[in-house]
Amino acid sequence: MPWTRPQVDLHAAGAEAMDQYNMDDHHYEGSLFPTSTLIPVTVICILIFIIGVTGNTMTILIIQHFKDMKTTTNLYLSSMAVSDLIIFLCLPFDLYRLWKYVPWLFGEPVCRFYHYIFEGCTSATILHITALSIERYLAISFPLRSKVLVTRRRVQYIILALWVFALVSAAPTLFLSVMVVVLAFIICWLPYHIGRNLFAQVDDYDTAMLSQNFNMASMVLCYLSASINPVVYNLMSRKYRAAAKRLFLLHQRPRQASRGQRQLCVNDRLSTLNESLTGV
Repeated sequence: MPWTRPQVDLHAAGAEAMDQYNMDDHHYEGSLFPTSTLIPVTVICILIFIIGVTGNTMTILIIQHFKDMKTTTNLYLSSMAVSDLIIFLCLPFDLYRLWKYVPWLFGEPVCRFYHYIFEGCTSATILHITALSIERYLAISFPLRSKVLVTRRRVQYIILALWVFALVSAAPTLFLSVMVVVLAFIICWLPYHIGRNLFAQVDDYDTAMLSQNFNMASMVLCYLSASINPVVYNLMSRKYRAAAKRLFLLHQRPRQASRGQRQLCVNDRLSTLNESLTGV
């Protein structure tokens, strides 16, 4: 996640305060945090990365591989999984900033593109959740009319429009040094946006340290949000679990058409009818 602006002056001023905080003995060279904080946070982030990448990749493969899984709701979830998967590309850079706050070794173009990707995918996820909520509202409140209005082709056009809008709205990060403030959603994103606004301009070392600690906690929550989406939206669905089982069995028995598999297809269709109103 994008951090507050580089505090070069504060970093220099903080050198005098390092003795006060015993940073020489307990801090990794170039980091603002003690190793007792860096190690557990890094382990947590790596676990979140593994869970998030695995879960979102499975979501994309399952929805794209099985035709009966390509419902309008699942199209939104698949596209949102792509957004979350791209967000995880930023995690290695955030871990680098934790361990080596200064200097930034990857150059300004990479820095700007990193901010652009994060802002664009964050906006895309927010827009997808909004569109999905509207689609579910229509399906529940107007079930007959929604079947006519909400078609797969129209949802695909809406998803394309959401991505275009999200990427265009994030474009200023490619050209401006001040990051674009995006809308916050759910609990996981709220600390990040609050912290970025509260600590964007700090003038003393103590406040800068508070800012970076707040940012570190927010970073974990942001990536946690991206990793739990497959669990929240897919793994709780019996239909999704059945499709995941089919995906794993596909390569083990590629040409078998057993009676049990045909029965599984019947169960999937019944599950589809039962879940048509909930969309999960």
